[in-house]
Amino acid sequence: MLIYLIRHGETDYNVARRFQGMWVESHLTENGRAQARAASALLKDIAFDKLYVSASERTRETAALLFPARNDAVYDDDLREIHIGWLADLYIDDIRKTHGELYDKAVSTRDYSPFGGETLEEHKARAKRAMDRVLASDGETVAVVSHGGTIKCLIWALTGIEPTATALLPNCSFAVVEIKNGVGMLKQFGLVPDPAANATEAY
Repeated sequence: MLIYLIRHGETDYNVARRFQGMWVESHLTENGRAQARAASALLKDIAFDKLYVSASERTRETAALLFPARNDAVYDDDLREIHIGWLADLYIDDIRKTHGELYDKAVSTRDYSPFGGETLEEHKARAKRAMDRVLASDGETVAVVSHGGTIKCLIWALTGIEPTATALLPNCSFAVVEIKNGVGMLKQFGLVPDPAANATEAY
């Protein structure tokens, strides 16, 4: 089984360095749409049996551009980005001014509970639930469109690599995990379809 984990395209919040998180709905920029079309060209010859998409608007937009001929996407709230509590909708530079040390610790440990959000373990558990459903499907080649932080947790669920040990995927790039005899192996990571793609900390 091959699982392609694809991050959404650049959003208006990414450009503004503004937190999105689990529930804030943002939209793709024109550059983000171009990234998705470029990634679509790379993926067009792959016969995906299943398509799973985070229920967030930015991932839905991305998936529609990546796979314009498909209407069978499964939308899943468990594939949404990490819940960052009351940091959602705030600008990163403002957060750093008022909560710099606490914020930096949250980013490095992936624990947003001090801000009313999820811990890393809660995020991992949610990602594992989503991935268990993917693995239980009858697909041999599967696409999953999600978010930078959540993809870190999905890779952990498949391979055991801790989320704090992997880099943030650039917008609209992807990682590929092969499952063989119940063991997951990271085969590709960070293939960038467009030179304008970027890795931003604005989750």
